[in-house]
Amino acid sequence: MNIKSILRRCFPDHKYLAAAAFISLMLGSMPLHSDRIAVIGDSWAKRIVGPLREVLAENGHPDVTVALALNECCARDLTYLNQLNAITAYLNAHPDTNIVHLSIGGNDLLRTWWAPDIGTPAEAQLFASIVDWAEIVVDHIHSVRPDIEIMWSSYDYFRPKDQGTPTQLNAAQIQIAEMAAQLAENKPGLSYVNLHGTLQVRYGFDGVMHTEFDPPYPIPPGDPSLPDATLPSPQEAFGQDAGAPPGVIDPLHPHWDAYKVVGQVQYD
Repeated sequence: MNIKSILRRCFPDHKYLAAAAFISLMLGSMPLHSDRIAVIGDSWAKRIVGPLREVLAENGHPDVTVALALNECCARDLTYLNQLNAITAYLNAHPDTNIVHLSIGGNDLLRTWWAPDIGTPAEAQLFASIVDWAEIVVDHIHSVRPDIEIMWSSYDYFRPKDQGTPTQLNAAQIQIAEMAAQLAENKPGLSYVNLHGTLQVRYGFDGVMHTEFDPPYPIPPGDPSLPDATLPSPQEAFGQDAGAPPGVIDPLHPHWDAYKVVGQVQYD
């Protein structure tokens, strides 16, 4: 029986909402069952550490350490012995780690997938391999620390890239997410967080066609038409591309505040 069922049995209808709000407030003020969140993965892993730390503090958990354990990793690379040994060494050196946050698979996709691969055995094999590599990493972490909770997180939709249209690239990400969610459903100690469309819903679209794929009309944040897998994430959520001329947007990495939006979803 879940908490909602217990409250409904214990409180009359007119007092149920008040009781639920009180319980939620109490739970929100309790410390997480983790002293350290170890973040492992790629450039999104590196960029989420600070924003996620802020999100935790703002939600009443300032003492939880969020630390980057391994960075700039493809999922495949993490299955190599030296990387698995590095994970083991980190977990042994930090026994207070109770949660591992994985941000992996994006590099494998972006370095290998192209629109002409759609529907081919090569595409299917790539998607299956990404999930298989992630499972190897998950199993290794649990072999070192069976009690650790692992959260594998997707990426949000990117800005337009030359690998294919947003519709095509988003569809590829969605397929991987569906396979990853199925893995998590069948593997104790693993959860999967699907972020697709998070930034669309939070920021909406300003109606300016920054690229040919942006909607030519404004869509307000939270509009019922969002998220829309035929659209990229909004430009407003992305920052300056490092080393590029002024105004050139990094199509892969949101800015700090947008990562906080992502971090809040992960926290929730």
